Amino acid sequence: MIGNSWWTDVVRRGEDPKLCPPRVVVSISGEPSPQEGSIEWTGSSGKAFDVGDPPTGTTYIGRCVGKQLFISDVDEKKKKVEALVKITAPASEDEPERVIGIFPSRPIKVISKPSKKRQSAKNLEHPFVMYIVDVNKPAGGIDAPPPPPPQPEYPSPPPNAIPFSNNGSQIPIYYNQTVVLQCLTSGVVSPVLIIRKVDHQTTVVGGGLQEGAKGVADHYCSVGEVCGDPVSQLHKIAFEVYDNTKGMPEPGTPGLTGAFLSCMGEKVNTYRHIDGRQWNSNNPGAGSNSPTLPSSPIASNSSSTNSDYFGHTPSAGSAPASPSAPSSDFLTNDGGRVKKPPKRSSSSAGGITKAVPKNRRRPSSAGSVSSRRGSSSETGAASGALWQVDIGETSVWTIVGTDQIRYNFYVPPVLFDNQHVPQTGSFPIPSKPVTPFPGVVKYLPPDRAAEVPKSNCASSRAVLSKPNPHASKMLTVYGENFSKNDPVSVFFGSEPSPFAEVRCTEVLGCLPPESQSPKRRPIILIRSDGVVFPSNTMYP
Repeated sequence: MIGNSWWTDVVRRGEDPKLCPPRVVVSISGEPSPQEGSIEWTGSSGKAFDVGDPPTGTTYIGRCVGKQLFISDVDEKKKKVEALVKITAPASEDEPERVIGIFPSRPIKVISKPSKKRQSAKNLEHPFVMYIVDVNKPAGGIDAPPPPPPQPEYPSPPPNAIPFSNNGSQIPIYYNQTVVLQCLTSGVVSPVLIIRKVDHQTTVVGGGLQEGAKGVADHYCSVGEVCGDPVSQLHKIAFEVYDNTKGMPEPGTPGLTGAFLSCMGEKVNTYRHIDGRQWNSNNPGAGSNSPTLPSSPIASNSSSTNSDYFGHTPSAGSAPASPSAPSSDFLTNDGGRVKKPPKRSSSSAGGITKAVPKNRRRPSSAGSVSSRRGSSSETGAASGALWQVDIGETSVWTIVGTDQIRYNFYVPPVLFDNQHVPQTGSFPIPSKPVTPFPGVVKYLPPDRAAEVPKSNCASSRAVLSKPNPHASKMLTVYGENFSKNDPVSVFFGSEPSPFAEVRCTEVLGCLPPESQSPKRRPIILIRSDGVVFPSNTMYP
């Protein structure tokens, strides 16, 4: 929650008006509502403050994490659910509860038989986006201008991230490729990492080309390695810190292991494991000519007291941190699939969480591609998985898909339906919720406004057949949650439309602004009580 109208003056008997925060409950549609959530409030500077003594004249920022959310298995036919965020204004004595709004998430696909075990939302507060990077390109500086972010609300990605393909299609990520993680909250970019496959429990695999294999790509991989399986969400993975000083492994050896991104307690850092890489026991080429590395003790970086791995310069031997500058490729937010054949996820936006317990193993969702990778038998080591190393539970992670939806609205200091109420220092609470949220998706000019409406929008079909004096100039605006009982006014920037009519919940018609300014202006909807709903749709 970001804004200066979330807090409200509450008057109690014998006391002066006091600013109080709203209450928040995060729930899953169709499930019992959990307890009220705990909100962490900060000012615009990011500094936390005492809820009992809030500062004035600042933008309030409230963060609340929905925990212990689960889906019961009562309804086997339930294919999609929504997370619902109910925000309620504080009430004075003897006043009824006033709901500011119930804000739904985008539909959440139920992808497998749900478990009754309640999962914690711990470590999901900061979602990340993952980009494949080309380590031969500069990670910053004047020679590497940042491209625009893949989505307007995203921070600029690093310049060495690989671009979209020419047709704009998503690019899958494969194990053994070099990647970076970028925090969507702060924009901070990690050092370059190698994404590794956790083959079973805490064993990581990697490597080069299997003898006799053909057609295995080595795009954006560490030196001497090739792409492994495609990365799938909900799989256990590991991140090895890329070392640009390491060359090809010595002949007959799997090479030295690097440090791995690790989480101990609440601290994220790197840890170089004492046991080195071993040839995969299933590798037919491993033998007297492929000796394993001696188990020599190697220094650990895990003792660092810095709890924010992405906030400090990486340890010696890892690639320099990429600056938080842009790139271009981006990924899927669909949460992945847990079934075969795999849905190859592109650069995945998602929270990074610790993996499931050691004695639980998720079913494979990527499937085996060993035959395509050139394995000599079904049990043989595939290209990209010739060696293994045990990294321990603290270095195992899971990619979890995340999605984001933003609701922007403005409550004016005085509402049209509440003008006679004594004014206080705070913003008023609308007499009815701001949800369902009216929104604009697009508009069509008069010469293109004959698009056939949906079958359930009879009045829109009818209006096309009726003569209308404004028809030659009318714009058709497509969106959602338009109401005939409480029609919205349409503004183009600060200029109102001379005429607007709601045809159905998804279509309204309006005249363009009278002034013919070439300057582009946003289309804005204003409810009858004065609540403003801006949009990103521009006119003309």
